[in-house]
Amino acid sequence: MAIRRRKKRRTHQPVTLENEQVPRSFVFSKGLKGGPVVVELVADLKRMMEPHTASRLKARKHNRVRDFLHVAGQYNINFFMIVSTTERATYLRLARIPRGPTLQYRVHRFSLAADVAASLLRPHSPSGGEFATPPLLVLHGFSKNDKQDQLATGMFQNLFP
Repeated sequence: MAIRRRKKRRTHQPVTLENEQVPRSFVFSKGLKGGPVVVELVADLKRMMEPHTASRLKARKHNRVRDFLHVAGQYNINFFMIVSTTERATYLRLARIPRGPTLQYRVHRFSLAADVAASLLRPHSPSGGEFATPPLLVLHGFSKNDKQDQLATGMFQNLFP
C-alpha cells in the first residue's frame, strides 16, 4: 500500500495580494545616541506604526543604512523612519526606498507616551488591541499649490494603508 503525503495547510499559506500592497516600515536611530529619551522615542514610533513595522528590529552602533537596505527587499519594506541626533537637534528622516524621496524634519518638541500617560488623571494602559490596526492619518493644513507640500502629503498618505 502506498503512503500518501500529507499536504501542509497551516504553515505555508500563500501570500495574498492584499498583504503585498500594505506599506511596511523600519524605524531605527542613527548618529549620536541622545540617551534614553531618543531610545524611548524610537520605541514609541515603532509602537505607533504597528502592525506593519518591524517592531523587534535592533539597530546596532556599527549598522549602516545600507545594511537595512539590503534586508528591506526580503521583507517588502517601503519606508524607513530614521531618528538621528546631533549636538544641535534631533531629526526625523522619512525615506521611501529603494529610490524614493527622503524628507527630513527637525524635531523641535515631542512628548513620549509615558509622559502623556503620567499627565492623565486616569491613565489607560494600552493593551494589544489598540495597536492591531494601523493609525488613522488626518492631513489638514497642507496647501495643494506648493510642490513641497504635495510631496509631503503624498509621502504621508503612502506611509499608512
